[in-house]
Formats: sequence, structure tokens, C-alpha cells
Amino acid sequence: MSFHRFVTSPTLEHRALLALLIAVSLAFVWILLPLSGAVFWGVVIAIVFTPVHARLLRRWPQRRNMVALATLAVVVLLVVLPLALLTGTLLNEGAALYQRVQSGETNFARYFKQVISALPSWLHDLLARFGLADFNELQTRITDAVGRGSQLIATQVYSMGQNALDLVVSFFVMLYLAFFLLRDGERLSRRLRSAVPLAPDHRQR
Repeated sequence: MSFHRFVTSPTLEHRALLALLIAVSLAFVWILLPLSGAVFWGVVIAIVFTPVHARLLRRWPQRRNMVALATLAVVVLLVVLPLALLTGTLLNEGAALYQRVQSGETNFARYFKQVISALPSWLHDLLARFGLADFNELQTRITDAVGRGSQLIATQVYSMGQNALDLVVSFFVMLYLAFFLLRDGERLSRRLRSAVPLAPDHRQR
């Protein structure tokens, strides 16, 4: 085979196109890797709220953009905001607890001693049989566990404060992706099925 025929052969063109497609796909994955969490949750939101979007779309079939935005508004109001408020409250309480434990304002040992002394004698004996009534040992365990847990929460609060910009960017990327998946997901699904090199009966499975 001559060099000209080798270069212009369909097989070589297909291989070159396949290699280019693989390279572009790898580059795309490399770019999106830092935002993999946002992409994942965007896809999850689009899948979970597709029935809501479909119901709104049946009511306003000519307003695809408005319906997709309305679905995202439902997501933000019913999922994102309550979850953000709950997470923020838990993190703030954890950080405050860590500060109180460190300063000695909150003394779990005293609370534990009061609880143990208020227990019935038979329950106290049962705990003693399993080694759970040893005040000094349990005091050390509880103090260490609470200290580690509170320190972990405080560290997470500090880390979230340092990475606030990344969180905001990831949040809007998630909403952006969910918007287009909700608006164009059905058309994208049809195009993907038509592009798959399978028989029509296999594509519908």
C-alpha cells in the first residue's frame, strides 16, 4: 500500500478520529475532576426531580426555561436551604461545644457522675459488671471522645470558611448542570440512544 493510500484510508481516519475523541474526553474529565462532586449532585438532582419537572412541563409545555428554573427553585427551597441551615446549625453548635469543653465551662464528668449516682442500685451493679461504672475510666473516654468530635467539627467549620469560594462555585455549577439536564435531558437521551451503534430494539432497553 502506498503512503498516500495509507494516509487517506478510512481505517486510518476512523482511528485518528477515535484517538482525538479519547483525548478530548480525557481532557474534559481532567477539567471537571475538581468539580466532580458538583457534577454528581447535579445529575442526582436532575434524576430525582424529573417527575416534578415533567408535571410542570405538562402544564406549561411552551416554557421550558421557566419550568426548569421553577424546578430548581423547588430544589433550593425544599432541599438546599433546609439542609444548609441544618448543617450550619450543627457545625456552629459543635464548634461552640468544643470551645466550652476546652475552657472547662462544660464538664461532662460532673454530668456523668450525677447520672450514675441517680441510677438504681441494680442498674449500677449491672454497669459495674461490664466495667461501665468505673467513673475515672469512663470520664477519660468520654472527655477524649467529645474532645475529638468537637475538634473535628471545629476543623470542618474552619475548612468550610477557607473554601467558601470553592463551595459557591460548586453550588452554581451543580445548579447550572441540573438546569440543562432538566430542560434538555429528554432530547439528550434520545440523541444518545440514536448515536449508540446498536439495533433499535436494543436501544430501547
